[in-house]
Amino acid sequence: MPDVGRYFRDGRLTAMPRRWRDRVAVARYVASSVLPELLEPIGERELTRRLAAVVDDPVAMRRALVDLGLVQRARDGSVYWRGERTEHDDTPEDPRDVARSDVGHSAGTHLPADPHGDERHTPHGGFHTER
Repeated sequence: MPDVGRYFRDGRLTAMPRRWRDRVAVARYVASSVLPELLEPIGERELTRRLAAVVDDPVAMRRALVDLGLVQRARDGSVYWRGERTEHDDTPEDPRDVARSDVGHSAGTHLPADPHGDERHTPHGGFHTER
């Protein structure tokens, strides 16, 4: 992964990289920074507030994080969570944390399907259907 530090000054993103690989690396860093806990549900306003502390256009970054599969959201867009570990996460001390962190680590990073249908569980207890 590219060094993302060169795109930040004083904790803020100064410019979005041009290369796709670098853009993804920056997005992975931002996702880990603003949502440090895996599967922690957070409201849309709080996520936008946290992103605003790091980027100039928090709404565009929120959309990018969802589009890249780094952050998932409830169907109504009211709750967001990060479901994928990144290289920017601390290594967990407890082996049980590793097992929990692997939830949603597949390419789509979605939680396991409900055995009674194709709806996906969300961490806040609701459901949403994949697009």
